[in-house]
Amino acid sequence: MAVSPSNNLNLNRHAMRTNMNSRVSDRPETEREPFGLVAWLQDTRVALPLKGVECRFSVCGELVHVELDQIFHQNATRPVDCLYTFPLPYGAVVYRCEMHVNGRMVRAKVEEVEEARRLVQQHKAAGHRTALVEMERENLFTLSLGNLQPNDVVVVRFGYFQTLDRLEDWASFHIPVCPGIRYIPGRPLLRSPRGAGVEDDTDQVPDASRISPPRIDALHPDAAYFVVKGTVQDPLDRLQDIASPSHGVLVQDEPHLKVLHLAEDGAVPDRDFVLRWTEKPSPDMAATGWVCQTDAQTSHALIRLVGPANASPQQATGQDVYFLVDRSGSMEGIKWRQAARGFVEFLKAVGPKDRVWATFFDSDFQDLAEKPLPASQSLKDPATRNIDRFYTGGGTEILPALQHVLEKVPVHSKDRPASLVIITDGEIGKEAEVIAELDKHPQLQVHILGVDTVPNDALLKPLAERHQGQCYLLTPNDDIVGTVARLARCVGQPVLTGLSVDPAWQLPNDILPVLYANGVESIPLEGPAGATQVTVQGQRPDGSTYTLQVQLQPVTEPALRLLWTRKRIQHLERIGDRAEALRLAKETNLICQGAAFVAWDDVENVAVSAQGDEIYQPSMMPHAWEMVDLLQRARPRPATGVLECFCPMALRFPGLYPAPESLASEVLECLNRGDYRQQPIPAQWTRALRLLEVQGRRRVNLDPVELDQLLRTWRRAMDSLGLFNAAWAQLIDCLVQWVQEKPERAALRLALLLRLLANLAAPDLDMAACVRLVEQWVKRNLTTAANLRTRAERARSLLIGSVGA
Repeated sequence: MAVSPSNNLNLNRHAMRTNMNSRVSDRPETEREPFGLVAWLQDTRVALPLKGVECRFSVCGELVHVELDQIFHQNATRPVDCLYTFPLPYGAVVYRCEMHVNGRMVRAKVEEVEEARRLVQQHKAAGHRTALVEMERENLFTLSLGNLQPNDVVVVRFGYFQTLDRLEDWASFHIPVCPGIRYIPGRPLLRSPRGAGVEDDTDQVPDASRISPPRIDALHPDAAYFVVKGTVQDPLDRLQDIASPSHGVLVQDEPHLKVLHLAEDGAVPDRDFVLRWTEKPSPDMAATGWVCQTDAQTSHALIRLVGPANASPQQATGQDVYFLVDRSGSMEGIKWRQAARGFVEFLKAVGPKDRVWATFFDSDFQDLAEKPLPASQSLKDPATRNIDRFYTGGGTEILPALQHVLEKVPVHSKDRPASLVIITDGEIGKEAEVIAELDKHPQLQVHILGVDTVPNDALLKPLAERHQGQCYLLTPNDDIVGTVARLARCVGQPVLTGLSVDPAWQLPNDILPVLYANGVESIPLEGPAGATQVTVQGQRPDGSTYTLQVQLQPVTEPALRLLWTRKRIQHLERIGDRAEALRLAKETNLICQGAAFVAWDDVENVAVSAQGDEIYQPSMMPHAWEMVDLLQRARPRPATGVLECFCPMALRFPGLYPAPESLASEVLECLNRGDYRQQPIPAQWTRALRLLEVQGRRRVNLDPVELDQLLRTWRRAMDSLGLFNAAWAQLIDCLVQWVQEKPERAALRLALLLRLLANLAAPDLDMAACVRLVEQWVKRNLTTAANLRTRAERARSLLIGSVGA
């Protein structure tokens, strides 16, 4: 099969990048002609094999059908193997995997994972090209291609479908093409790693090396292109405001159909593709169903229920809403500003009798107040209004913070209904532990607001669906106000609970959702052949019974059976029946935990790649993340061969590991220029701080003379703010001494001081808010220096007394 014509797009992008580089360079023409060693290196360079990711989708009813192509070209002069880590949506029904090799198509089949590995090893040794796809997480997969020959063109094609995400009148879906960067906690293990990723396996995440691919950014010369196009059926002409918050798209209106494609060339697979639209109300939306007869005895159905428009009556005592908000390093920048704004918008949206509790977490956690407070009272606090100026950094230690909040619920909400709202990107490596912890509290209602360009839906969606809640995923540039307004109406008592279907129909699991006012839920069912309706009953808040007859429209869509089966497999995995789950997976050719897609091309025998001659195709750096976010947690791996040079981070990205002296000069330049005063903060300032943190985590000592110069410049910048009196000078002395006392930590601590400077320089920050910010900073960072902390606390007390904060 030939590569898609859209490969020309990659050539155009490369030419565009080359022209751009020539414009910013003043080198004479003679220097552009490579010769000698440089010419030899260019001629023998092995390009990264992934050339493009092409996606086609079709939306019909409640289902999104997606076809995803990963296009590889092998340009080495010898046979090689290739690894590639990629995402697919949580809950997606991945029913088809094909390997197209130079025009031939081989259909992959599902086998138990160890058997699949054995088959790959056997056929690879026999000189056949092979493909193996393993599930690492519910939304993360590893593709292994074996015996790729020089100039081979291989297209790996996946077919899957999923149900739409709905939030009241909004409908949307995500097509992920870039894996997020998961936080890996724990102590590294000494054994050999299970995978080839950039993270060590740890005692808490023993497969970390299998879920941490190397990364390249969008300007890398081998960055793959990304193309997406599709259709949305609109038989009743009810769709409006169709748009993508992630990409620019062009929408063409045709009769009862919307045709979409990207508005511009040059996209790379560095973020989820998101499409959203609004559906105008219609009487037939109250209950809709589709049914497909599977065989002589069985049919499968999908019903869509819409909650009654009348909201539940306000409870006399109100409710308590517990917030768990992520402010770890992965949330820095626009993601944190959106998360903070979402939190404040939630406070504005809750009822007048409701109380709120908030815990913010990173490597540690802090509570906003000592008890739940009325939302109006919290909003009057300057700390709440300026919450977007909170420090972000550290690891995503959500589990201890979650346990802390769960301990507070019975203490403060013994006689009041309570719900939990989690705001995070979900980028952690041990999702199962967090899900298991919340499973201990089945009655607690949980709602999720995910904020990221590549959210970890394998954590976020199960938390909501197992706890009668809603999960909505936002991009950093999304409509946070509209989202929170809709999601906030779900926080509280549903309008229909205790849902049940008539006994002739079987659910795939033990999870039956509740319905909120105007909320939409889709439920797959298995029942008798020839069935034409489903009876659904639920209980209103006043205790009365609500009965609904859902008429089923016959369709010839096999997706209904596969959707029910995928949900059934997930349920069997959760209750520990792995054997039955694997049997169903093989019977329907659906990939799941413990199973893998495997394919081999036995049409021709080819040369076998040498052991270890493998390219790990890097994933893209997620959009709105910075490369140094990854480097803070990545450790270079020693290269033992030419192809392994793609893996060590320091070799592949030398520009991100500047010499300490050049970094010190860059920080001084930013300080002297006053970058910390500018809004938004310039990129060079942010880059300098993050690189300084990288130096600190690598325990690289700054030159004492340069450190002294940096600290004196920082002191002058703090004094220039004109915020404080003599008590401030005492505090400054403590902080300078804190940086100087441990040379191996000086770079990291200096970065913290610089962030404090930028926060204090923010406009419209009154004196009292500045003092509170300093108080929070001291409590957070001076945890091990007891004497210095005592002195700093004394100076802080003088500050409070002097400004009346």
